[in-house]
Amino acid sequence: MVQKFLAIVMAGGLGSRMRELGEKPLVKIGGKEILSLVVQALRNSKYIEQIIVACSPYTPSTVTEARKFGMTVVIAPGAGYIEDMRYVIKRVNTGHSGAVIVNSDLPFLTGDLINSAIEDFLRVKKHALAVMVPAWRMRKLGFEPSLVLNDLSPAGLNILDTKALVEKSDNDWLEQETMIVTNKVFQLVNVNTPDDVRRAEWLLARGTIRETDTGGPNT
Repeated sequence: MVQKFLAIVMAGGLGSRMRELGEKPLVKIGGKEILSLVVQALRNSKYIEQIIVACSPYTPSTVTEARKFGMTVVIAPGAGYIEDMRYVIKRVNTGHSGAVIVNSDLPFLTGDLINSAIEDFLRVKKHALAVMVPAWRMRKLGFEPSLVLNDLSPAGLNILDTKALVEKSDNDWLEQETMIVTNKVFQLVNVNTPDDVRRAEWLLARGTIRETDTGGPNT
């Protein structure tokens, strides 16, 4: 029997670097809102049973659009990524095996990659699994990681044991495993700036995205 997971799309950030184009989850890549692309990837995963979009007072238009997509929306305080994630998880009563926490700025994410991350989480049996990519590979594609830890960049895709998170206090440590993605890194490209949008559009226009793609905008 396939274990079922809750998915929470984090779509409530300030997105200050993208403001000239509007709320970041609604910026379009290939004519489609990034939020809708992330939701489609989650729907393509065999493990995802329920999808919740976590918005905030900073993203009122995203609330409206997410509801048009038929998504359940929870409006978090906008206190920060971790704080809003905990807020949503603690207010959603589910019997799921865990939760997939995914950023709303991953236009090339796929259901297969989500499946792989969940399967690693189930295999290692820890409280959390964080998906990371080598920072140099992201730079080779023309994107500057927002955060680098020991030459690895967090991808914005995490799997959590929701029961453990709810039972522990905000200051308790969760035992975590890291999944490092070295192939098809483009699936974890985060679009954070107008230059990133142009770069993503350029990659998409090539038809087939390869790890050797260089040149074009923002390089």
